[in-house]
Amino acid sequence: YGVRGGFVIDKIKEIKEIPYDSKLYDVGIVSKEHNFIANNIVVHNCGVRLVRTNLTKEEVKKFVNEAALYCQKVGKEKCLKDFTYSPEWKKGSLYIFAVDMNGVTIAHGGNPKIVGKNVSNLKDKNGKYFIREMINIAKKKGEGWVLYYWFDRVTKKVRPKISFVKKVDDTFFVGCGIYK
Repeated sequence: YGVRGGFVIDKIKEIKEIPYDSKLYDVGIVSKEHNFIANNIVVHNCGVRLVRTNLTKEEVKKFVNEAALYCQKVGKEKCLKDFTYSPEWKKGSLYIFAVDMNGVTIAHGGNPKIVGKNVSNLKDKNGKYFIREMINIAKKKGEGWVLYYWFDRVTKKVRPKISFVKKVDDTFFVGCGIYK
């Protein structure tokens, strides 16, 4: 594929994976007419989305622990706003979500539209109330992992997802998940 003077010479039909910094990424094509790669750099403002696919549980846990510490440092109101809107709290396909102990989403880096909605009745494909399980883990253990089956926006399939959640205080917890 070539780029000359900022114009796309050949259109990219589909890209499954590309190497980047020794990691694997999926690239989602948003607009097939304006996306291109120049010198191995994905041009984001042309609609290409780069999502890392080989994240580890350790990275997820570290990210959640950082988020909990951030809330303690800057306060609840600022951390929740930042988790939802700041690019600093989005790392590849990772984002932080926060849910209060009643099941209301109070921050969501992946989908700000669900902030303020009660998600305690969400069930995965097997009928599991996974948000309720997250709340129980946060209340009883303080932190832990929850496995559930959820729609993956990258693969467009329901896949097993595992999320790590951590209680910040008696009113809410933060979490982050990866697909297995």
